[in-house]
Amino acid sequence: MNSLPNTGISLDSPRINEMNDFLNMMLSIAKQNNTKLSTDDVYYLLSRVNIKKNDHNKRKSIENIFHTWIERFRNIRGVSVFQSENWKYFCQFTNRAELLGIRDIKMYIPIDYDHLAKGVNELFDFMASLNMAHASKVGMDLRNDNVVIRLPIEDVENAYRIIDFCNNNKYIKAGLNKTNPFVPNYNGLGVMYEEGFSYNYEMASGIATFINRNLYRDRVSIDDFNKEFDSLFRNNQYYNSIRTAYSEAVGFSKGQFQKAGKNYNVSFQLTPTQKENIFMKAVTATYSKYGIEQVKYAILRAINSDDYSFFTSNNENLRSRLKNNVSSRDMFNMIYDIVEKRIGRVDGIDLETLVNRFISLSFGNSLATSLNAACNATLQKYGPEQLRRALNDFYRYGVIERFARRSLNPNDTTNYRKIISNFDRSSLISAIKSNLQITGANIEYMNEEGLINFYVDYLSNSRELQNGDRGPRK
Repeated sequence: MNSLPNTGISLDSPRINEMNDFLNMMLSIAKQNNTKLSTDDVYYLLSRVNIKKNDHNKRKSIENIFHTWIERFRNIRGVSVFQSENWKYFCQFTNRAELLGIRDIKMYIPIDYDHLAKGVNELFDFMASLNMAHASKVGMDLRNDNVVIRLPIEDVENAYRIIDFCNNNKYIKAGLNKTNPFVPNYNGLGVMYEEGFSYNYEMASGIATFINRNLYRDRVSIDDFNKEFDSLFRNNQYYNSIRTAYSEAVGFSKGQFQKAGKNYNVSFQLTPTQKENIFMKAVTATYSKYGIEQVKYAILRAINSDDYSFFTSNNENLRSRLKNNVSSRDMFNMIYDIVEKRIGRVDGIDLETLVNRFISLSFGNSLATSLNAACNATLQKYGPEQLRRALNDFYRYGVIERFARRSLNPNDTTNYRKIISNFDRSSLISAIKSNLQITGANIEYMNEEGLINFYVDYLSNSRELQNGDRGPRK
């Protein structure tokens, strides 16, 4: 067992046998069914490892508990409890949630069914008593991540307090299931940093690819997975975070959390693709908030003077992420390569002309058009309610998995989730407004939820009109 620095909290690592068992269970399932595994196949089982069999399929009972929690916490200061109309799968517990950024502390507390109702009461009573800022939720399915707490990244002390509370509360302690073995485990709780993405889903994606590559084998091991780790995740924009968390889970490194709230082991270099993703997100957010001229000025200032202050931070630490990860030389080389790939050799042109050409190439196809394409693909594949949920989940939590990855057109190779990942909250709302201007509706005073709902209804109605003379849809 490793210990977190300056605390009595220990890191439960490694859990190699559990990892090996899970990988070989996945291999056996794929071979028995003579099929390749999807990310969703692996994610479903990964989130249910170590859950008691009799705790499955209790959605109705747990939803009844949701209503009990909402009533119980109605008049308790320091926590708001509700079930969103567009996100009914979760009961949400929040306090000053607007303080949370794109990179937070995420905690998984796997309380079993028998201890869920009272355990959640005691947990959030404790957090409310300290007025902790958080955005948390309890799922309707019993999983090893059914209680999720998100804290602001600087609140490491509160993460310690929650870990200690759960381990000193005899009732909660008695009801803790094990976390899934691929998550860093601190005294029975999964704890890690996350950057607005689902670590468990990305890990499931890597495991699915690993298993599909190794279907010819009789057995696999975590050592085999480690050897392929970089090839499985190196093109993932969240590679650093995934690698850091996974390194803890398998015992390659000590815990991330220190009193100062800094990572213990984050000395990994970003790949060129990851740097470009950060750069393009900063450019897109600046364009959405201030327009083309600000983008041009921000890039020129960064390259000429190493001054990144004219990029918008957009409340997601975009500016600091850009400055910390993308040097002025990186930025110039990126722009040069993008322009050269699109229009040929660009030797000899001045920097301002180069930047102008980059901006023209980047925003010739508007963000609004890109959003329409991704949303129409989701609408056609899954219907309006799924699209509504996808937009709300992305706007609130940065989740892209609700969107369709591909359209129904077999010849369309576009990855629509990748398109959505280029947006942030500000650019999403800006693109929605642009798309709704054609309706002539008065959208000036609509809030974000109203805009999303109106946009979904507009796309859905437009699609029905287009299909109106083609007979009923099946």
